Amino acid sequence: MNVHWSVPQPDPDKGVWVPLEFQPTGATLSIYDAAPDVGDRTCLATWPFPWSEPVLPRQQNQAACSQTPGTPPPPLLEPEPVPFLTRISTSLIPISQQLLRIPLSLTTRWAYRLWGETRY
Repeated sequence: MNVHWSVPQPDPDKGVWVPLEFQPTGATLSIYDAAPDVGDRTCLATWPFPWSEPVLPRQQNQAACSQTPGTPPPPLLEPEPVPFLTRISTSLIPISQQLLRIPLSLTTRWAYRLWGETRY
């Protein structure tokens, strides 16, 4: 791939789309100004791609594909709750609520002592 592929009238601010097309006789490199999903794109250049290995044609077996349905994915299994962790979490919720109330009430008490009944 480290070859200088020349493109006529290149636009340095715009990228290119370069697909490789493999055929039994070899490979071809085409340089386009846009991706395949763009309706209006232009082929800027086409070059033979240096390929030394044989390219075999893809074997299409449409009858076998249409008659053999695919294997459905396995059903999703929901993990069972661990009873021990459930007991711990339900006992920790009230404790954590108490731990939150203590600093809030202390902060309120100290703010009242410092500022009195003034609203800040």
